[in-house]
Amino acid sequence: MKFNSNREQYKSSNWNPFAPTKRDIERTAYLASKSPIIASILGFLFPIVAIFYVNRIENFLKIMAYMIILSFSLVIILSIYIILNKDKGYEEVSQIFDKCKIILEFITELCPIAATEENTIAIILARKRKSEVN
Repeated sequence: MKFNSNREQYKSSNWNPFAPTKRDIERTAYLASKSPIIASILGFLFPIVAIFYVNRIENFLKIMAYMIILSFSLVIILSIYIILNKDKGYEEVSQIFDKCKIILEFITELCPIAATEENTIAIILARKRKSEVN
């Protein structure tokens, strides 16, 4: 992915967690002073600590909301599929939860990875903006 670090990017989409927010643009010097390596390690191992390190809870909450919506929609789709195909061996409701558990575990692992990448991209774009200004 190629990201544009210009000052007008935040106006493109308020719901895109990977685009810099207006607050990120205003705090370019603060974000540029952070280390992307430390933010990546903290984001993957301790997501809450990474939120405080980078001080960007808004985008983390956007990612969490997207993951929750994705989880519910996939569970509903899978449940409907299993119910419609009862004749293929899915007779018990407990089998629906067994299949959905696998999907939810995968999404649970995917969320910290997305949050980590988002924090790293924000720091790298802040450094790029700072170097463009200077």
